[in-house]
Amino acid sequence: MPQPEKYNLQRLLEMRERARDEAALYLAECRRLLNLAEIELRSRKKAVENCRQQQQSAQAQMIEKSGGGIKSGEIVRYRQHLAALRGEEMKLRAAVEEQKRVVERAQLTIEKALDELDEKAKEVKVIEKHRENWRLKQKTEAAQRETKSNDEISSILHERQKFE
Repeated sequence: MPQPEKYNLQRLLEMRERARDEAALYLAECRRLLNLAEIELRSRKKAVENCRQQQQSAQAQMIEKSGGGIKSGEIVRYRQHLAALRGEEMKLRAAVEEQKRVVERAQLTIEKALDELDEKAKEVKVIEKHRENWRLKQKTEAAQRETKSNDEISSILHERQKFE
């Protein structure tokens, strides 16, 4: 029985499968980075909220103490403290906006990675379809050779029977 023919595009298929697998790994890494960026964004938003709560608490303390009489030096310290908290809040808000941009970039990267993975998967599918068609053709040709061989044998046997 003859050896089955080797698929000519097997190396190309393997290369494309590797490229698809690498694209899938890259997508997973992009998703991991997006997750980290979103965690950082939530953390920065929480820091802004904490700063606002500190401002409200300091404001409430200043108002409470000023109702009972407070020295001007303490009022100045409270105001300085509130101004420092407002400045810190502005820095934290800027950090939140920067992190939002990081998250948006990560989302765009994921979209590109998804597109790339889809493209690589399509390339693999094309070669797999070609291989499947090639296999069917090989089977059909083998069946035809078998039929031809059987026909020849039958013909020879029939000829022998005529002479016997």
